Amino acid sequence: FTPKPLTVAPRMARVRVDDLDPRIGEPLVYGLMEGLPEAGYVQLPGMEEAFDAAMTVIGAETYRACHALLDDPRLGDDVRARLSAAGAITPDQLEQAEDVRTRFTTEVDAALASVDVLITPAMPTVPPTLDEATDPAKVLPLTRFLRPFNLTGHPAIVLPVLGELPLGLQIVGRKGADAQLCAVAEWMADTCPMFRKEEFA
Repeated sequence: FTPKPLTVAPRMARVRVDDLDPRIGEPLVYGLMEGLPEAGYVQLPGMEEAFDAAMTVIGAETYRACHALLDDPRLGDDVRARLSAAGAITPDQLEQAEDVRTRFTTEVDAALASVDVLITPAMPTVPPTLDEATDPAKVLPLTRFLRPFNLTGHPAIVLPVLGELPLGLQIVGRKGADAQLCAVAEWMADTCPMFRKEEFA
């Protein structure tokens, strides 16, 4: 597809999320108030369940594709533990996850019926240190706001946000509207001071 610049400001809505680290939440809230004051709020009650379902689906798919590597000495201990745990996913759990996929897809489609994009933080907390990154309990929750849309197949883009910490804002568009989502991302980067633009030679 070929992205086309927007001719009018996009319609946007912020997704309400819980348990957001203040170090993430406060810069995003104030940045959005300054840059996108008209963006309202929507609820996606099934988002947490969709995250769990996405982890189930990706775990089952990864185990099916990579289980032969479990005894490979080149595999990191953390990856081996996650791959081994994925082997315990049952067909019933996978079926339940697919049911969640269907329900949450309907929920997201309904939220996008009246706006062009949905907005969420990219991560619920700041990234772990290098030492902490070997602990799956520290790493896996970082994708809490991302994986639900991997599950449904809605296109999404993360825009980096200015600040001392690595911050990002995710925008989610309608299925099949990838070109529009790219145009919205460009509009936001050009319009809102909270985003940093990288200049490449």
